[in-house]
Amino acid sequence: MYQGIGGYQKQSILRRPARKPSDKNNTTFDLQKEKEEARQKALQDAYEQREYERLRAMYGSAEDKREIQMKLQAEMQALVDAKKKLEDDERAEEDKFRAAFEDQIKFAQFIEQDHTEARKEYERYVLEENIRLEQQRAQAKETDHDQEVEADIKRPDFFAHSFMRSFR
Repeated sequence: MYQGIGGYQKQSILRRPARKPSDKNNTTFDLQKEKEEARQKALQDAYEQREYERLRAMYGSAEDKREIQMKLQAEMQALVDAKKKLEDDERAEEDKFRAAFEDQIKFAQFIEQDHTEARKEYERYVLEENIRLEQQRAQAKETDHDQEVEADIKRPDFFAHSFMRSFR
């Protein structure tokens, strides 16, 4: 086969490797038919089993009827047990929720009480501070008044020196 110049071989679609066939064009008819037949067979088997149990219950021997009755009682007991278990689970879940809700309420009440106490304490502090400031203000006013009185007492009387001096 001719390799071309320098061993280079020209590209060709004919030399491309063959691919495996695509699965995209395959139809699923056979697979669907098998699934449908299996489903129909399962339905038919279930119907035949129920019919057999019905005939056995109506026309079967005393032993067959006792066996069917025991089977029904066992099924009913299993249903009752399942229902009780479900109710117990629901009750436990409800109790758990109620306990969590009560804890949340208690926590909220505790926080509210703590907040109320803190607010009362703050109000008490503000009241004491206001009383203290009022007392300081009153004391300062009284001190200022006393100082003014002392200053007035120490100051020579203006009228004694100047008023009607010529008439004395």
